[in-house]
Amino acid sequence: MRRPQRLRPQVEKLESLALLSGVSAAAPSPPTMSVSVAGTATGKYVTTKVPRIGESYVLSGHGQVAVFDPMTVGNFPPPERFVVKARIESPTVLTMSTQAAASPSKSHGLVTLADAQGRLTLAIDAPGEPYSHFTIVRASGTFRGSTGSGFMALDVTPKSVRDRGTFVMQLYWGPPPQIV
Repeated sequence: MRRPQRLRPQVEKLESLALLSGVSAAAPSPPTMSVSVAGTATGKYVTTKVPRIGESYVLSGHGQVAVFDPMTVGNFPPPERFVVKARIESPTVLTMSTQAAASPSKSHGLVTLADAQGRLTLAIDAPGEPYSHFTIVRASGTFRGSTGSGFMALDVTPKSVRDRGTFVMQLYWGPPPQIV
């Protein structure tokens, strides 16, 4: 009776092999799609002092947010429930009336919106009065490849330097409403 022959896999060295033309070694990047983000979130915040910066706000809450293609005029999806997590650092207390006092060179933050379909991370530019500009910097899940920007209004209560309170965040996909 013959003994079965054993096959042993061997590893080939790749250093000496050249890639075929037209083949990329990098993973393909997802197609980009411009999306808009609009909605409202509420929750709680905690502050801590940050040396040479001021206050660091850590926000946690929920909201109803719509993520959609702005080119589909009249066919906007209903808002969905999102978990909202954020960290915003500012040299001043963040309120609707004092956001303009914040130093543009030092105020910044990240807001993460997550649901069962995926996650969007928004980079917040220096607060303006009373709106801040945001840009989508990361997207995963069904939002992968999404790009876009908009405006955010953030109001915290109490409006004094405290270590905790509540917040209301509004996200606008177009120009924010004018305050009279």
